[in-house]
Amino acid sequence: MPLDFFRPGGVWVVSDRFRTMVQQLEPQQNQFFPVTLHDKAGADLGVLFHLMNVTQGRDVLIPEQSDMYADWREVKKSSGEVVKLCLWDLHGHPKYLVARKEEIGAMHLWRGLTYLRLRLFFSDELMKRCEDAGLRELVSYPIAEK
Repeated sequence: MPLDFFRPGGVWVVSDRFRTMVQQLEPQQNQFFPVTLHDKAGADLGVLFHLMNVTQGRDVLIPEQSDMYADWREVKKSSGEVVKLCLWDLHGHPKYLVARKEEIGAMHLWRGLTYLRLRLFFSDELMKRCEDAGLRELVSYPIAEK
């Protein structure tokens, strides 16, 4: 059986169980496109999975108070001007993450907006539902709210 979450080629593929949980909490908020999975011989696995597009993006973490690091890059603009950009990322297995509670609001599933765009964030309620359902291959890190 495939895992409930995987990311081939940079696109999230999720089980129908996960899609159902998200739709119950945030109907019509995110996009799910059904896909057919095949085994190595090309046979249909007969399970429903979806490509997932998380439509909400918000930077909720406080980088200076979280186990994150800044990667500074110099980029040359078309005008010839060189500017420095700060790209934040998580350390391998972050020990502490701190978020702005007011930024999270009523969201249940979102991604980073300016930084951590490839990371997904879950509300406590969505995380609890995933744990209760025993969804597989979900790697998570707790976040303290301020």
